Amino acid sequence: MPFSDEDDFMRDVQIVIDENYVNDYFLNLFHSSEVISLTETLSGYLPRKGITGSAAKIALQLFMSTTVWKKWFPTLGEEYKIHRQIDLRCGFSKSFIQGKLQDTHIT
Repeated sequence: MPFSDEDDFMRDVQIVIDENYVNDYFLNLFHSSEVISLTETLSGYLPRKGITGSAAKIALQLFMSTTVWKKWFPTLGEEYKIHRQIDLRCGFSKSFIQGKLQDTHIT
């Protein structure tokens, strides 16, 4: 039951999202060549100028390194140098995912 007619819920905003909207969104992602980068997305939220911006940029660089992430992924410390920069990228286009569904690697 997507909508409720009960008095307790009449003040809430109720929205139904059709699955066709979700399918259309994924289809558009598949036909675009855009790749989403976690580092670029996070850096878009950082201040641009001043000491705060510089400190935030350094903190992001330290966070997106093998030193931090090897705590959750121990093989990073075995395979790669300490303080090596990493990035998580996501893409849905045919050219981006070709051959990568069975292969996972750090670039």
